[in-house]
Amino acid sequence: MDQKKIKYFKKSRFPVYICSHIFSGERDILYITRDGDDWQFLCGEMDHVDEIPKVVSLGQLVEKDISIIDVFDLLNSKGEAE
Repeated sequence: MDQKKIKYFKKSRFPVYICSHIFSGERDILYITRDGDDWQFLCGEMDHVDEIPKVVSLGQLVEKDISIIDVFDLLNSKGEAE
């Protein structure tokens, strides 16, 4: 992967929504969805009763999992990935 691209994404302050399980490091990101400009990175489970999503920067997620960059290349329009 292009080092400039990696550096760009790691510095990104683009806000994304994550569930509490991703935020705590309890689970891995297994489901990603985009609706317009809103991105959600979720664990894929259905046990998020009355949960308020956390907002973090894209750069924070890329620091933990560089493969997220590949998903952005795939989802350049409204869509989702598992």
